[in-house]
Amino acid sequence: MSQKTKRILVLSVDKDNDIGRVTGVSTPIIGRDKILSVATLFALKNPEDSDANSVFAAINTYDSLVDQGFVCEVAVVTGTPEGGFKSDLKISSELEYVLSNFSADGAIFVSDGASDEQVIPVIQAKIPIISVKRVFVQQEKSVEETYVLFYRYLKKLGDPEFSKFALGVPGILLLAVTVLYLLDLISYAMISLGIIVGVVLILKGFYIDKLIKSAWAESPIRLITSIIGIIISVVSIYRGVSIAFLEASPFTNPPLFASSV
Repeated sequence: MSQKTKRILVLSVDKDNDIGRVTGVSTPIIGRDKILSVATLFALKNPEDSDANSVFAAINTYDSLVDQGFVCEVAVVTGTPEGGFKSDLKISSELEYVLSNFSADGAIFVSDGASDEQVIPVIQAKIPIISVKRVFVQQEKSVEETYVLFYRYLKKLGDPEFSKFALGVPGILLLAVTVLYLLDLISYAMISLGIIVGVVLILKGFYIDKLIKSAWAESPIRLITSIIGIIISVVSIYRGVSIAFLEASPFTNPPLFASSV
């Protein structure tokens, strides 16, 4: 099969469904004309959102491929405002619908940021990703524009996907330091901060938070009992090892009668 006979899907993903929420259009959206109409409406209603740039970039990529003689289609799929497992599930379902209408050999993923690129594993489970096109928006470098841009990002912190870590984690750290200070245990502050940050990084790095959400959705009782079982096992192992070391130590049980010289 020659390269130009491959069927290519140009895919834009709006993980938090800003497009559907602002325009009221149901997703997925398939086809250049439909997407252009929705993207124009979205840009008019919310010109500050970078998702509009991603959608227009997808259309531009589609046009470029068509001009080169490729067989391709362009589509927009969306997640949910709260993000997480439900968002990934919705994106997966919409992508299945898109592929049922256009059987593609591979996809070009158009992204406007790291948050959207979190769904790459979801996409790859349905279709191979040929290329990832990242869209960068140029900004003015004046002081006024910097303040405006900073204010917009502060407003973005209100989104559930960002607020959990941009506000929640620092809040926990500040609370932990304050409590330790009130208890006159400020010397343990660095240890506490290290534990909290380490746990958060492990949860996000290994997608443990998503696994917990999935397990909770399937069976909350099973999840709770599993956590309790893990805690009991860890405590039991710790106690067993501690007792073993104490009994093996020569200083734990000194002889009743010391030999005299």
